[in-house]
Amino acid sequence: MQILLADDDFISRKILMQYLGSYGECDIAIDGQEVVNAVEAALKKNKSYDLICLDIAMPNMDGHEALQKIRRLEQKHGIQLGKGAKVIMATGMSGHEDIINAFHEQCDAYMIKPIKKADLNSKLKELNLT
Repeated sequence: MQILLADDDFISRKILMQYLGSYGECDIAIDGQEVVNAVEAALKKNKSYDLICLDIAMPNMDGHEALQKIRRLEQKHGIQLGKGAKVIMATGMSGHEDIINAFHEQCDAYMIKPIKKADLNSKLKELNLT
């Protein structure tokens, strides 16, 4: 499985890498622009990420904007809605509006930090990634 971990917090990235490293190759992005660049580069090579763990609060471009751009890039490359990368939005914010916006932007799951390994494994099963 090809995985992209996007979080501006070093500890969060490290924890996610520990949790997900056994599932496949993990790439790292530290802000929303790096996420979009990584997805675009993969799509240009006719590859794609199977899973993107995307923090909402990141510098340069937040997770909401990055997700919108990811979905547009997938569409541009002929990937139908629902057939692209599975995106799990992760954040320390638990506001109802953030959750609604994340799903409106076509995320596949939403998790509140700190993320526990068992909860992440359950989400991966729900998304048919394990």
